[in-house]
Amino acid sequence: INQSINQSIDRSIMPLDIAKRYLPIRTAYTGICCVNCMKRPAKLVKCSGCKRATYCDQTCQRADWKNAHKAECQLLKTFQEQYKTFPGSDLRTKVGFFKMITDAKIEEGSLPVKVKNMWPRHHNFLAHSRVCSHCLTNDYDECSSDNDWKHCPTCNFGWCCSEDHWEQYKEKHTPAICQSYVCSMAIEQFLWTHAKTYDDTFLNLPESPLTETLKQFPANWTEYFKLRFGPVYDLSVEGRLPPEYFPASSGELAQAVTCLYAMYEHGIEHFQDLSTLCIHIVGAGPSYEIIPTCVWEEITHCLPNVKTLKTVFVGPEACTVNTPPTDHLSMREIECCPTCISQGRKRIFGMYGFTYHDFVRSHHNIVPNNNSKNDNEADSLTPHLIVAFNTGMHEDDVESWRTSLEVILDTNVPALFTSYNRSEADQDYAILKGVGARLKYADGPKRNPFSEIKPEIDTTDIDNGVDAFFHKSMYCMAFKGRN
Repeated sequence: INQSINQSIDRSIMPLDIAKRYLPIRTAYTGICCVNCMKRPAKLVKCSGCKRATYCDQTCQRADWKNAHKAECQLLKTFQEQYKTFPGSDLRTKVGFFKMITDAKIEEGSLPVKVKNMWPRHHNFLAHSRVCSHCLTNDYDECSSDNDWKHCPTCNFGWCCSEDHWEQYKEKHTPAICQSYVCSMAIEQFLWTHAKTYDDTFLNLPESPLTETLKQFPANWTEYFKLRFGPVYDLSVEGRLPPEYFPASSGELAQAVTCLYAMYEHGIEHFQDLSTLCIHIVGAGPSYEIIPTCVWEEITHCLPNVKTLKTVFVGPEACTVNTPPTDHLSMREIECCPTCISQGRKRIFGMYGFTYHDFVRSHHNIVPNNNSKNDNEADSLTPHLIVAFNTGMHEDDVESWRTSLEVILDTNVPALFTSYNRSEADQDYAILKGVGARLKYADGPKRNPFSEIKPEIDTTDIDNGVDAFFHKSMYCMAFKGRN
């Protein structure tokens, strides 16, 4: 399955090293497993330099030193030595300050560029260290020895810096919390193992397009998987596929399927008869949205009348994935699956490194939507649907988002925005309400049935406790035009 799917990744847009960049799983950063192979031998060897990375043996240590840790070891040592001098009282603030210093050193040439390229891994060693679930002490506070730290033996989380703190915390470590950690790590392990084994990311896409548009879209992932994967899903139910197979599939599919869900929320009758469908993904960036793989083809697979799908990714960081970086990547055709090719379908993709309001102002081929079912002209980028994933617009670039929202409302185009959790969704909903958006959900944000299945461990919301989780695109808000 994955061999045929991976042929559809356009390597000229997404270099292979970025497409397959799967970092060590979360427990590797707390010394539970080997950073190089993710195995858990009876005894792990700790790096004598940084005292953070752990390995099965010297073979794994030498391999990781060559691939990543050589540039990383001194960085971790420096952070530990200067930790108490950094401003801020919490680990997140100190890591942010350290990154600012590190970026400046890379810019001046005193640190290699490789440090910047590997920052996600370096960041995980810094930000995902052990934090006491009772007193919030972390590894870099050096208040406890390795032997003092305790954790849940089932999920390998719930860290506490002493036996006494574990006894006070363990009742709060509920079965539901424990299971969320277990689920998250099982999916991470599955993805990492697949990348290591097949030298590429795990992608899973239904092979057969529908012959007619569904009158009603599936209500959740289970119904969707049963409908779109059929016998392959049955293999999972029978235990003949790893239990993580379909939950991991939701990682890449969530964006395309959420777009389909948005169209059904707004009324599929407005989209099903179009032969050209144009979708704008707003606030797009390389860490999540910029994945020009065949999973977007699922939209045409579920809307058989659509012959041309245009996906336009717009965001200030949208083009940083390009080498060298550019401010845009013009619309270009990407190969479809054999069935779509035989039926004359096209998939066109473009990236634009602008805020959405600047993008609209600078492109003459975007005109206000007239609610007509007539197809766009061949060169038109006028959207039929606007989607933004995990916007964070209540806390990042608020005024810029407000300006873009005004433009989006002026287009009078169906839109759907998502957020990581209910708290963020409520704040994003308030912004949409404040600018006069005509919201579909009067009672507030709605749980997105097609958010990613994998629970993400939230290390940024430490004020609400260490056992916090979210799902990418967990809540959604549908709107169209102004009140």
